[in-house]
Amino acid sequence: MPIDEIESKRLDLQHHIFHLTLEGNLFRAPLDLERVRNVLDMGTGTGFWAIDFAKLYPQTKIVGSDVSSLERPRSYVKDDLPNLTFVLANAEEEWKFEDRFDYIHGRMMTVVFKDVKRVFQHAFDSLQPGGWLEMQDPYSAIKSKDGSIDGTTWEAVTDKWVKSGEARGVPFGTEPPNYKRYMEEIGFVDVHEEVLVWPTGPWMEDQRMKEIGKWWKINHVQAWQAFHRRSTAVGEAKENEDAELEKLLKDIMNPEIHGYVDL
Repeated sequence: MPIDEIESKRLDLQHHIFHLTLEGNLFRAPLDLERVRNVLDMGTGTGFWAIDFAKLYPQTKIVGSDVSSLERPRSYVKDDLPNLTFVLANAEEEWKFEDRFDYIHGRMMTVVFKDVKRVFQHAFDSLQPGGWLEMQDPYSAIKSKDGSIDGTTWEAVTDKWVKSGEARGVPFGTEPPNYKRYMEEIGFVDVHEEVLVWPTGPWMEDQRMKEIGKWWKINHVQAWQAFHRRSTAVGEAKENEDAELEKLLKDIMNPEIHGYVDL
């Protein structure tokens, strides 16, 4: 994805969407917070999750790692949260952290890793006995229960990016359904999988899901615009890309198309 202010704001929006989705909670893992001391936020982005965790649990030591340095809002809190540190690190390369972790958190990594199982192995090797790894990721396949997504540009573009990811060796959001199996094959035990729904747009009846859908729709539009900026930057025909993006955004904004993804 592009590394710019627009993308930073989108990552901040994702934090709000997760806040709504998890009803204010930062995690699902059954943590014994009296014993949790070292925590890793893998792929921390703008750092909001790590900041919130550090504020709520000052007895813990939090490390937020990412391959890029997105300084906002990190620069605002460095002096206020002595238990929080940000580092540059690639989760697919050798992990060189000083401490073993009691909890490792990762989310929205769905279009990031070439080999997510390798990342899980690094996490397994870096956890204390009894420690937890938690991943929260959407599955890229866009669905609709009423068939309204079928044959749309939205469906076609998603499929195109999935095939493009396969060609580049970077799965485009297709790995989350395999996470549980990968973890168990590596040696994790007591593995739990929870599948939630993110609607694109406020079309569901439940008021909380309407709110989630409203914000996920905005995120979705911004994400596709970011993919568009990236694809045109690497030399694809701009006119064709612009026309395709226009049709795609028209689909996403169409209230008659009831798209959703599994989280």
